[in-house]
This record gives sequence, structure tokens and C-alpha cells, in this order.
Amino acid sequence: MSGNPSPLLGLPGDIYATILEYITEPRDYFHLAQTCRSLWEHDDNDDPIYRCVVLDSRILWSNIIGGPGSSTRRWPEGYEPLLYWCLRTRQPVHVVARFVYCYYRVYPEVIQGSRTSALRTAAVYAIAANHRGALQVMLDMRVIPPLADMGEQYMNWAVELCDDLAIPRWLVENGVRVTAPHMFALDRRGLAPSPDADWMWFWNHYRSPVAATATIAGNAGNASNTGGP
Repeated sequence: MSGNPSPLLGLPGDIYATILEYITEPRDYFHLAQTCRSLWEHDDNDDPIYRCVVLDSRILWSNIIGGPGSSTRRWPEGYEPLLYWCLRTRQPVHVVARFVYCYYRVYPEVIQGSRTSALRTAAVYAIAANHRGALQVMLDMRVIPPLADMGEQYMNWAVELCDDLAIPRWLVENGVRVTAPHMFALDRRGLAPSPDADWMWFWNHYRSPVAATATIAGNAGNASNTGGP
């Protein structure tokens, strides 16, 4: 579905409803919303973005992979949830927030991950895509654990997955401590080779576990994992 959006904007409601009846795949809803940009502004359950998130969740639940009695859930092979697409392609923060809000209503494990499934937290995908804005908005929406609880893990992912230093620096500036494994990873991956200025900046923020008294600053740091967006 592509082309000029204006014909869709002018369609009578009954014809538009008929089109929706023939859409069965999440990406088709998404492409329709891309074609008709005004659809992004809907906030009710008729929003195509909300509908494609519902379909995403149904695909997950209808594709349980595992042996008899196993509760391990995975996305179907080769399938990418739309939220992860938003993060991987670094969509604007307001677009990410729309998908986060919808997934939180429909299937929050897509955002939070699960200890009993193969789903990883969306924070991993935001960090791997160097999408600091997405990570921050999920913290602000309180849909992932705050820096006070998970900051060191976020830093673990950042030094191993990021292609630049934006997120590691932002984490440090918001009170996440730097540990020896972080320093080794920064050097090993060439993000901050020892002893250049970037490596020294992180070294100056190094704190051993015994001395660490992390004080998390800012709205992102004060976010808790209770409640919804």
C-alpha cells in the first residue's frame, strides 16, 4: 500500500471500513497508516497502529515454540515485532512512544521481556540501535526498570552493542557506575581505546563495587517500574 495519501483521506467511512476487513497482517495495517498519515493521530481502539499491535501479539501467542509442557515463547523465525522495527530503524521518539503505549496495553512482555520466555526487553534493541531517545522515553514512561535498578545492566549492553559512546556517556552522566568489565569492553571494541581521551573520561568515572554509591539523577533516573504510561 503506497502512493498519494489524499484519495484515502477522502474515502467514505463505509468504503474505508471495507478495506480494513481485508487487512489481516500487522504490516499491512502499518503500511496503511504510513499511506494515510492522519491515522497516526487516532487514540482509540480503531487506531490502525493499535490494531497492528494486537495482531503482532496474536502472532506471538499462535507461534509457541518448545517441547511438550514448555512455556518458552519466541517470535516466529524471521518475524520482527513492529516495536523492534521502530527501534532498529531509529524512528522519531513520538512514533516509538505510540508503539510503546500500545504494546504496554496489549502485551507488555514485548517491552519488558520475560524471565520465562525467550523475549528480551525492548531496552536491548534501543541500545543496540544507538537510540538513546527511545531508551529515555521508555524510562520516562516507566515501562522498563529504572536506572537505579538496571543501570549497570544497561551499561553492560551499551558497551557491547552500541556503535558510539552516546548512550554509555548518558548512562554515566545519570549516575550509572563504570566497572572494570565496562572499561575492558570499551577498549576491546575500539569505542574508547586505552589510553585516549574518551577512555580516560570513563576511567575518571570508574568506581569499584565497594566504593559505588550511585545517585541517579534526572527524570529518567527517578523512574520506577510501577504503573503504566
